Amino acid sequence: MNLGWLHSTGDCLLFLHADCKLPQGYQDMLHEAVYVPKPPASSWGCFETIDADVGCAKQQQLLRHAVRFRTRRQHMPYGDQALFVTSALFRRLGGFKELPIMEDYELVSRLRKHGPPAIIPHAIQTSGRRWQNVGFLQTMLTNQAIILAYHCGVPAQTLASWYRKGLP
Repeated sequence: MNLGWLHSTGDCLLFLHADCKLPQGYQDMLHEAVYVPKPPASSWGCFETIDADVGCAKQQQLLRHAVRFRTRRQHMPYGDQALFVTSALFRRLGGFKELPIMEDYELVSRLRKHGPPAIIPHAIQTSGRRWQNVGFLQTMLTNQAIILAYHCGVPAQTLASWYRKGLP
């Protein structure tokens, strides 16, 4: 992702996972979030939540609300929420750390030190393939175990292996 940033020419960068789809009209939403507030509300941000076909409607609703809560209350969006950041701030932070997993989480941890995110009140469509293949509960538990292990200093290569297998 750093390679793309180094070749970019804009003053705002948008990072989107390959299995995610932006909502219609996202350009206007992004412009409003980044450029309309004077002074800008934040130098970074994301979309509020995600929509994924995770199996049943109750699980989908739970996921949507959990992501919304994490984003609004904890200011901890993940990469599947289309992170955006000004080029100037991203440059000051030195870009993404070269990690096989958790690079978006690590970046957001640094971005939070520069204030809360600007939150676009719309959802990003993301693939439900992992949720369906691995299972809703197993995916949630694996994700949380990986975050906990990351904070405990488990090497990123090990975390990536756990993620690929769907369990720690």
